[in-house]
Amino acid sequence: MDTSAGVYGFAAGANTSAGDFGFAAGAGTSAGEGGFAAGFDTSAGDYGFAAGEGTSADSYGFAAGVNTSAGEYGFAAGRDTSAGDFGFAAGINTSAGEHGFAAGWNTSAGEGGFAAGLAAKGADGSFVFADNSAGGTPFNRTNIPNSFSLRVAGGIYAEIGTNVFAVSNAVTRR
Repeated sequence: MDTSAGVYGFAAGANTSAGDFGFAAGAGTSAGEGGFAAGFDTSAGDYGFAAGEGTSADSYGFAAGVNTSAGEYGFAAGRDTSAGDFGFAAGINTSAGEHGFAAGWNTSAGEGGFAAGLAAKGADGSFVFADNSAGGTPFNRTNIPNSFSLRVAGGIYAEIGTNVFAVSNAVTRR
């Protein structure tokens, strides 16, 4: 049951360590300088935050939940989520590359990409949204970088100024 803490740091629990001004509590937790780690098997880099089980956050990152990881300045929350540096991932089984955004269930976004909804899978620089009409079948656009892709069974409706654009198995414009 080893614990260690740096200057003004706090460590409590089995196999915990905290850097200067850091906080670590639980079992198998570690926090860097000014970092916060709590739970089971969590780690936080300098000024990072990690809480839950099996979570890790790099410097200035935030990770909370179960089996989540966040890169530098990244944010990951939920279960089985990961976010790259400056990325954001939230939900269940989501992942986002550097500067990417992924939210929902079973979604993934590439670097600088956006993926949301149910089983939306995007490449670098792409925007992908998938509704739940396919019952979890992946909407995979990982081989088409820098694209805009939608799976929307109910159609698309847009008002731009006084113009209306609608797509629902047929294109109409007013």
